[in-house]
Amino acid sequence: MIGKHRNLVAVVGVIAVVFSVGVQAAAASNSIEWVKYVVSDGSMSFHHPQGWQVSEVGGTILANGPDGEQLCLCALPYYQGWGPEQHARFMVAALQAQNPGLQVTGWKTDPAGDAVFLDLAYSGEGFNYVGTGLVIADALAEQAVWFHYLCAESKYSESRAEQVFKGFVTSLAEGASSQPPGRLARNADAFAFVVGFALGSPLSMAEEEVVLAELERYWSGRSESELAVYDEYHEIVSIVMKIGDRQQLADVQRLLGNTVRQWLLGSDPNDPVVQVICRYMLEPDRVLAPGPPAMTEVAATAYGELIAYARLLAEDPAAVPGDIDPDEVAEIVALLVRDWALFTDAVREQVLTAPAVWTALRRSIIRGDDAQRQAARSIVAGLAPYVTRQSRGAASGGARSTVMDLALYNAMVQVQETTFNHWTWCHGLRGAPTSF
Repeated sequence: MIGKHRNLVAVVGVIAVVFSVGVQAAAASNSIEWVKYVVSDGSMSFHHPQGWQVSEVGGTILANGPDGEQLCLCALPYYQGWGPEQHARFMVAALQAQNPGLQVTGWKTDPAGDAVFLDLAYSGEGFNYVGTGLVIADALAEQAVWFHYLCAESKYSESRAEQVFKGFVTSLAEGASSQPPGRLARNADAFAFVVGFALGSPLSMAEEEVVLAELERYWSGRSESELAVYDEYHEIVSIVMKIGDRQQLADVQRLLGNTVRQWLLGSDPNDPVVQVICRYMLEPDRVLAPGPPAMTEVAATAYGELIAYARLLAEDPAAVPGDIDPDEVAEIVALLVRDWALFTDAVREQVLTAPAVWTALRRSIIRGDDAQRQAARSIVAGLAPYVTRQSRGAASGGARSTVMDLALYNAMVQVQETTFNHWTWCHGLRGAPTSF
């Protein structure tokens, strides 16, 4: 049954989307020494922590660690019309028939409907294990795959579990082309940063996640020589981040911008990387409300993410941008669309600066050092008294609510000035999306 792994690698593209591994996870995975394993028929490969033993039995691959950890990959029979949850329940029933002590909870389907995550707990023979399961079902490839990570409950660490499981699953690749976990994510992040900086095109967090996932998906099957080209972008990021002089930074941005545009003009328009750049960084953004100035989708989404994160920090000071509720962002965007005609030009311009402000703050929170993280969090948290007060007023059914009253506007002006005076220039983002 191992031969079927030749087709199993078709789900790699889905995996890249399901696991849009951010820099935090990629950086954390650096603390683990990874070893490549190529299956016996040579059809696919993956990485596992050093010191683990791998075995192949039929269509199942097990990797067991010295401290009671286990990784599993199992090709499931694919049934047309079944989604990932039905395939997962099929596997769970089979496992529970042989292991009555297995309990499965926390079923959660990813937004695209291609995968389902589940919490696992097993008790038997004096041992207690906990972990995570994942089933991916790809209708186009007609493939379904079960993955799991288990660890002795007494030694379980959520952060390590996430590092090991994500690293294992996202390293799955065709033939012997598996890359160490984190390399694709780090290269995608560096490449997207350099191109976004060069073009002066900030993204909302939602757009950035899509861009990184698409880059990783395309690169997941590339050769070593093709991937090596992108290793060099980290050096460019380091250079840009160290520039403190505004004029010098502008000169570097202009030089990189000309280089990127010339490269795009000379490239195959059907190249997936070129298409991603053009779609998200060059094509005109969708207009959600007419102007002038018009409200664009990227500006509205970035503003919604910033406000949602400020509210989240008021509830949980340790929250990270990835914890933002997309539904709350959508609600804020809907309010912006509703109230756009009521805003003054000054307020509208303030909303349009959100992509640059939020990109700079978000990057400092996620990728900065401790001092940068703390400073950026403090800036966003400074909005909390205004946005939480506003949300309570809206919930009480009082007067017609708006997502930008005078107090919040003044607070946003301060955030913009503070951010532009420090982080925004460090990231080459110099104004609203239409004035770069």
